[in-house]
Order: sequence, then structure tokens, then C-alpha cells
Amino acid sequence: MRGYQRGLALACLLSLSLSAAATQTRSHTEGLPWTGTWAVGQLPVTRADYGNLVSLTGQTLRQYVYTSIGGRSARLHFSNQYGETPLTLADVHVGLNDDGGSILDGTDHVVTFDGGTTAVLQPGESIVSDAIDMTVPANAYLAVSTYFPVATPKTYTIHPFTEQTMQMNRGDVSGKPFFDDPTFPGDYYFLTGVDVRNPDTPGSLVAIGTSITDGDFSSGDQNRRWPNDLSRRLAAQGIPVGVLNKGVSGGNLLDDAPPLYGESTLNRYSRDVIDQPNVRWVIHTDFNGLSDTNAPQLIAAVQSLMDQAHANHVKFVCGTYTPTNEAPGTEATRQRYNAFLRSSPGCDALVDFDAALRDPDHPSQLQSRYKGSDDGVHPNDAGYQAMADAVNLAIFQAPTAPPVSNPQQDCDAGLTTGQTITTEKDTLSCDGRFMLALQEDDNFVLYRFTDDGGVPLWATGSLTDGTQRIASGQMLHNGNFMFYDTAGKAVWATNTDGHPGSRMLLQNDGNLVIYDPTGFPVWNTGTQLLDPPAAPAHRHRK
Repeated sequence: MRGYQRGLALACLLSLSLSAAATQTRSHTEGLPWTGTWAVGQLPVTRADYGNLVSLTGQTLRQYVYTSIGGRSARLHFSNQYGETPLTLADVHVGLNDDGGSILDGTDHVVTFDGGTTAVLQPGESIVSDAIDMTVPANAYLAVSTYFPVATPKTYTIHPFTEQTMQMNRGDVSGKPFFDDPTFPGDYYFLTGVDVRNPDTPGSLVAIGTSITDGDFSSGDQNRRWPNDLSRRLAAQGIPVGVLNKGVSGGNLLDDAPPLYGESTLNRYSRDVIDQPNVRWVIHTDFNGLSDTNAPQLIAAVQSLMDQAHANHVKFVCGTYTPTNEAPGTEATRQRYNAFLRSSPGCDALVDFDAALRDPDHPSQLQSRYKGSDDGVHPNDAGYQAMADAVNLAIFQAPTAPPVSNPQQDCDAGLTTGQTITTEKDTLSCDGRFMLALQEDDNFVLYRFTDDGGVPLWATGSLTDGTQRIASGQMLHNGNFMFYDTAGKAVWATNTDGHPGSRMLLQNDGNLVIYDPTGFPVWNTGTQLLDPPAAPAHRHRK
């Protein structure tokens, strides 16, 4: 739409009433995208499976998470992914803590969910908190306190084997700076992620693997896992990339490992990698399940992971498999797998963890200075640092914008996963009365056609500061719609991640809506007209 004025100010936009559909949307605040700073993998666990599982009923649990990048606000993720019954969270707080785990003065914040202080998660449901107005430091602890007023599901959604000590106290004491009579569980319960808003970040990296990625045999409460070490290296070089650890101890690449070790990497990959907010890179590392004969299956599996990453504009960083001290047949499989990675065009980059840790005289074994466990498989703190040091930080210097050759094909279907909006093609409602335009001044505007021309109903405002131009907007697999500049950085989003498979629809009533796969509206512009004309207007096309 080149005949209408560009760059209209937000102050000129019309203020329109919301329809019933609009008022049902969940709370999402568009604007600067969220980026993950901390996350863990999720497992279904019952007391019969895991003797360390604690009863949370009537207790306050204070969980300590170690950030990667900092930001000027935060939000929390909780999940009842595997529960058979509802999960109730109450009086959630977040703050900074001292070395003893107590909340520092002036840092405690009450966490809300759609404005309330209690949230009920149905079986299989996850929830994201409202934005928390707080300064989040990089590579530092946050303390998340949650009161569980009623019985939790029999099957917990947890992350065990954390190398991190938590605190628990009877009663609702989330707001207290310290606990009077704490016990000390060692697992993450129902808390699955923390995001921040950081205008400088190009995005996040997800490290996915098993016990080596998870940091088994690293020093407890010291955050010496190799992803933590990598985060500190990035920060020291002024590279604000979030680092998320989705390692699950005991997990397999090919097959699920119940009852304690959860879903395979193949089965959890979409949730744990593709659907993370503003993910731009993934490093795949270790897994269980090497055998004498399964090299072809392992190679096919990692090729599938590469393909899924690339289909969702995520760069795939291949990490070679470290020495396992196995019998010759299994060692041959490891060598064949690593040879594939070292030569595969599907690797956007390679980190040779094997070369960093192996004994030159005994290639199937770790160097003695790096051994952390009696089985000779898991590194110690020095070994984990060597893994982090093997990562070329130049990998994270140049993200790219998504491809722009996939416009919306069907006005009734809306904008679906992977489809893009650019300055070259405007988007029309099916009746031709409304149009979305990404303008040459980097303002994204919703217009209504009238006899006098185009009337702006809603706009983002300028999406850039003038140093870069907008390359495209894309509907992502995780339900988020995001704009990228020509340097590849995400600069604006609807922040509706957490709704995989959603679509964006410009309706004939003038409202721009994102619907989840069940048809529930999770975001809208609130620009629907209550009195549309009976007959459709002429359809305007490019």
C-alpha cells in the first residue's frame, strides 16, 4: 500500500472498544522480546520412583536459580506437564539472595499470574508469570519462593540431580527474608524457566544433552557445569547471549527412559529447544544408549535434530561425544558418530568436546586431570571448564534474520508457523477492508480502508533506532510473532510464546488476533469494529 501516508504516530491511532473475544485473551505484553536466562529439563517423577522426592503440601519451597544474561525485567515459567491433578501455586516471590540463601533487603518482589497471586495449573498445563519489574543481574542467583497450599499431583514435574541446594519451610513464608526451620531438598520442583528482557541480546543458546550437560559430579552449589562456564566466558567478552541448560541426567537420544530419566532427546526437543523464547542456537552434546550396532540410528536422529533446528531458524552447533571408557564395539560407534559430525554440512558450527577431553594415548578415555567420576565418563570442574573453553565464541557474533520468501498464502488460515511479513507484501483481511503494512519507516501498522483513504487503527511505533532496518516479521513455532532487524536481532514480539502451533489472523472485523490451536485468542490488537458494513468492500491487492 504505497498510496497512503507512512510513519503515522501512535497518538493518531483510533481508540476502539474490545469485543468479548478480545477480553478473554490471556495476559501478554507485546514489545521487547523475552529471552531465556535460565531453564531446566522436565521429568515425570513419583515417590515410588525417587526416594528424595519431598512432600510440598503446606510448605514453602525456595528454589535457587543461576542466571546467564541479565535484564531489566523478568518472568517465571512453571509446569504441571506430567501431573494427573491440578497444581496450585500461591504467594510466589522472587528476589536476590546472599551466600546463605536469605533474600537481600529491597530485592523481594511478589509474582502475579494474570494479576492474581494464586495460579492453578491443570494437568499438562504450563504457565508464565506476569512481567516482574526488577533488575536481574547476569551470572548470579535468583531465589524463587512458592507456597503450595494444597496437595500436589502424585506425579511431579521436576528436575532432579541438580548439584544445587534448595530450602523448604513449613507454612506460607515466601515473603520472609530467611527461613526459621528449613530443610534442604536438592531438586527443582515445577519451576522450569526464567526469562528476561534485554535490549542488547541477540538471543539464547540451548545446551541439550544428558548428565554431562547437566553437570553431574561438578562442585555442588558452585555452578561449575560447562554451560555456566560458557556463560561466564560470554559475559567476559561482552556477548549477552542467554545460555539455557536442558541436560537431563540419564536421558537417551533415541528412546524414553522411564521411570526416572524421562523423554528422549528426540521426543522433548521441540519443547526444550524450538519453543524456548528467542532461541537462536542449540548445542547437542551427550546422550546415553551407545551400542555396538546403532551408529546409523544415532546419525539419523541427530540429522533430524539438525533439520528441525534449521526449519525454525535455529543454528545447530554440533558437539562431539566425549570419551566413555567403553568396550571396543561401543567405542567404534562413538568414533563413527563423531566422524559424521566433523564432516556434516548440517552443522552450522562444531565444538570438538572429544578432542578437548580425551587422553591422546588412550582416545577412549578422559585425561586423568579431567576425571570426575569413578566410571571415567563424567568430567570434574576442570573438565567442564575445558569443554566451555572449546567453544569458539565467534559462533555467537552473527545471527541472521529469517528467510523472507514465505508469505501468507490463505487469508482464512492466517499467518502460520514460518510465514513472514515484509515491506514487499502487505497482508489483507479476506474482505479487503483492512490491511497490515510493514512500512519503510519500520512502523508496523493496521489500516482500515475508507472512501477517504487509509485510517490507522493500531501500530507498533518505529521498531528500530535507525542503525538497522527491519528485515521481516515471522510467526514462530512456539506461538510468538517476532520482528527481526537486518542484523538478525529480534526487536519486537507479541510475546505469546508457550502456545505452539498458533496462527495470526487479520479478521474481517478489523481485529488482529493470535489464536492457539484450540481456537482460544491469546493476543489481539483490540481494533474490532462493532458495526461492520453488510456488504464486503473491494479487495485491495498489491
